[in-house]
Amino acid sequence: MTAVTAFLTAVLHDRAPLSGRCGRLLASRWAYALLALFALALFLPGISSIPPTDRDEARFAQASRQMVESGNYVDIHFQDESRNKKPVGIYWLQSAAANLFGKDAIWPYRLPSLLGALAAVIALAGLARPSFGRGAALLAALLFAAALMPSVESHIAKTDSMLLLTVMAAQLALARVYLQSRAAETADWRWPLVFWIAQGVGILIKGPVTPLIAALTIVALGLADRKWAHLRALRLLPGLLVMLVIAAPWFIAISLGESNFLKEAVGQDLLPKLIGGQEAHGAPPGYYLLTVTLTFWPASLVGWFGAIWAWRNRKTPTTRFLLAWLIPTWILFELIPTKLPHYVLPLLPAVALMSALALRDAPEAMAAMMRHWAGRTLLVLWSVIGLILGFAFIVATWIGEHRIAPSGFLPILGSLLAIGLAGRAFWRGEALRAAVVAALGVLLIWPPIFGRLLPGLKPLWPAQQAMLMVANQTPDWPPSEPVAAVGYHEPSLVFFLGTNTMLTTPDGAANYLAGAKNRLALVNDREEARFREATRKLGAEVWRIDGIRGFNMARGRFENITLFWSGTPR
Repeated sequence: MTAVTAFLTAVLHDRAPLSGRCGRLLASRWAYALLALFALALFLPGISSIPPTDRDEARFAQASRQMVESGNYVDIHFQDESRNKKPVGIYWLQSAAANLFGKDAIWPYRLPSLLGALAAVIALAGLARPSFGRGAALLAALLFAAALMPSVESHIAKTDSMLLLTVMAAQLALARVYLQSRAAETADWRWPLVFWIAQGVGILIKGPVTPLIAALTIVALGLADRKWAHLRALRLLPGLLVMLVIAAPWFIAISLGESNFLKEAVGQDLLPKLIGGQEAHGAPPGYYLLTVTLTFWPASLVGWFGAIWAWRNRKTPTTRFLLAWLIPTWILFELIPTKLPHYVLPLLPAVALMSALALRDAPEAMAAMMRHWAGRTLLVLWSVIGLILGFAFIVATWIGEHRIAPSGFLPILGSLLAIGLAGRAFWRGEALRAAVVAALGVLLIWPPIFGRLLPGLKPLWPAQQAMLMVANQTPDWPPSEPVAAVGYHEPSLVFFLGTNTMLTTPDGAANYLAGAKNRLALVNDREEARFREATRKLGAEVWRIDGIRGFNMARGRFENITLFWSGTPR
């Protein structure tokens, strides 16, 4: 174990590692290839097998599919409704993937998220190297890739992984500009260019978030330094022009049409989040501090200590920049009433870099913090979270389906190994070894969870079950006529059954089935009595074909969904 620690320390300090092929491999550019393979091993399992999730992912994917179907790449629609919440960037990326690989499976729509998360990990290792050192950048990328939240977002077809990439590129370019200006060096024009390109793309992905984080960082640095040389070094006027060339054309195009994008995006999406907890996602300040040990697990084992060490060394230019990246935006997110765990994802790379720098520059201080009673308390909490993550899905499989999946034991083994080996190193104050062992341990946790256990939990996916139930009753797929849906109106059902799926009322479904033979309707148990009464009044011949029971994650309740058919009884 001493040799392992010596090897890791040598890599972290950018010294020649121990002799041998492995040492030469990690000392070369192949280290980035190994990092990419590590990230892919975590991000890729489950991309094609996990059904579309409600509600955001299914809405994004369905809107992108309608772009492909309609050929309209300016306006954004979910069925007949304008979807004026986020700009067009992610829809362009998803529809491009759907054009290349097919529009009816979910995995092409997830490709931008997968590639965005992967590119963010590589960007953290590559773009951070000039400012923070090669070893620290690689370790930070390893810790970040292993964390729970990047793996989750890499599997979901929405904006956050690509937003992460734009923030990562912008912030690390800003770091280089800032550190060069502090050293009175002339900033390389390529770093401001990367910064402004990332701003333009970020606006197209998620509106003001990327510029907001950058602006708060710039202001915090200016106030802390009482100097604004870094702002001048960004080449403000040509940079703004680059940003506008990227972002403005679509905003102009959408404004010239009939869409009220800006009015609805601000009035119905942004302002409600700032004023109150939108869509039941409200939480008090402190929410992100309370949940970061989970969302950043297993890197949270050293993340807290890295942040504390950075604050103690806040006069150092590198740590000052990371604190300016982290603190102002974190406080803002805590104050905004609407809260979701992934909102702080673009801030976690700063924590990973803080941790890597602390492990490199102050291992004794890290060890001392770990031996403190607060450090030991964190270890207990971290271990409990790891055990919950390891056992959660085998327990869920038993509760939901009364079976035990053999693949469910891999996460248990991974969590026990990570907790045992990393916890032992942590207890001894061997911070670097604890961090690396914890990060590598997730290779036995995330892949089986995402690749086998989540797709196998059939009760979690009522829309998929409903689709299979419909498919068993139709000779051709997709159905020749729309399927009506009553009560259960989740977007994933539209993605499975097609754009023309009828989300209607009990009376609407009864009229639809009464209008012709061989039509289908899915009715949940809360509306079934009204539906039957409506069909009775119309004198329609409607027959119950089949039924399913599943858990609606978007609403937090079980759904009993029955399939009805108009025609002669079967």
